[in-house]
Amino acid sequence: MLIIGCDYHPSFQQISFVDAETGECGQRRLDHSSVEAESFYRGLRGNTVRVGMEASGHGRWFERLLAELGYELWIGDPAKIRAAEVRRQKTDRRDAEHLLQLLLEDRFPRIWVPTLAERDLRQLVLHRHRLVGLRTRVKNQLQAVALNEGMQRKKRLWSKKGREEFEQLRLLPWAGRRREDLLALLDGFDGSITQLSQAVEQEAKQLSDLVKELLDFSNPRKYERRPKNLADLVRRALKLVEGDLAKKNVQLELSLPDDLPRVLVNENEIVELTLNIVLNALESLPQGKRIILSLALARRGQEKFVRFTITDEGAGIEPEHLSRIFERYFTTKESGTGLGLAIVDRIVKAHGGKIDVDSTPDVGTTFKIDFPY
Repeated sequence: MLIIGCDYHPSFQQISFVDAETGECGQRRLDHSSVEAESFYRGLRGNTVRVGMEASGHGRWFERLLAELGYELWIGDPAKIRAAEVRRQKTDRRDAEHLLQLLLEDRFPRIWVPTLAERDLRQLVLHRHRLVGLRTRVKNQLQAVALNEGMQRKKRLWSKKGREEFEQLRLLPWAGRRREDLLALLDGFDGSITQLSQAVEQEAKQLSDLVKELLDFSNPRKYERRPKNLADLVRRALKLVEGDLAKKNVQLELSLPDDLPRVLVNENEIVELTLNIVLNALESLPQGKRIILSLALARRGQEKFVRFTITDEGAGIEPEHLSRIFERYFTTKESGTGLGLAIVDRIVKAHGGKIDVDSTPDVGTTFKIDFPY
């Protein structure tokens, strides 16, 4: 693993780094105005990288870059970082060395930070809130114009009839211009706020779905398990995503024999497992590509299984991410929750099964799930 202490500034960053395996270490000053910093980090692809920096609030582009490359970014509490340092004259080089030392000694005061997607959602809510405030100020000015002309309608001023009466008021030229401009602003705000409100409602629904996933993961459902034909359950799951498959013109290839031994399973969980893997594949699947699902008998030593194989021709998984895909909350997607495959792993283990994954970037991914019978 390559560990980097980063003293971040808006225009540049000073870094101290060490390779934990070889012991190689060094320091660099990376400029932000050119592509020097981005080129440096892109040149580290293929390595496991951890970067530690103080919370600054001005490095969104840098955080997006590290997330895109799959590197770990640890954000530290500035006050605790300073408190852990021996007092002496501050320099960028010493600050970077200090951050690296805290990382190496496992003393780095890491803080929780929302994901990029969560922070962008915060911008949506904040933007709508600010526009509503501006709209209220415009409405107050229009009310003042109406009151000065002896028209007292309060909330009724914004009804269709009230608006018509207000627009018909005879005003002096510049007062009329003011009314015209304020009404145009009001109409613009109304349209934007309506769109933003719809977006907030949609995001709230997605958060509701996320809470459901969290509850499902934290409190596994205790349904009865009965001998079931896996082919029937897989077909039931696929029927639920027919529309999603059609949108991407996915070529579905099935080999689901009905004469395989029945497996002791919870049918709802097997449907959920199939859905999670197929939907995960769909997110990175180009138009017209294939998803192949098959069931067959398999052995691991003396143990006998029904093997469920799902192969897609999607973007594949980077080698450095493959070992982490079943971790809770691990995701490389901007809007991912990091729970879909974690739930798959839990379901497989709860059924006494085993799951293997093989993936090649730009070629595709294969999941092999063995259920004992």
